[in-house]
Amino acid sequence: AAYFILKDKTAYKELGAEYLESRKKDRQIQHYLDKLRELGVELNKEKVA
Repeated sequence: AAYFILKDKTAYKELGAEYLESRKKDRQIQHYLDKLRELGVELNKEKVA
């Protein structure tokens, strides 16, 4: 992150907990989809409300 702040001459912006939680959730979803594919199950990743 520091490289891009210096390179682009922009201010540091804290992304916050919500950003980190959403990334964690997306990684978990992808992990389990990959595991299911290994078992021969094909699914489409589609968000539901």
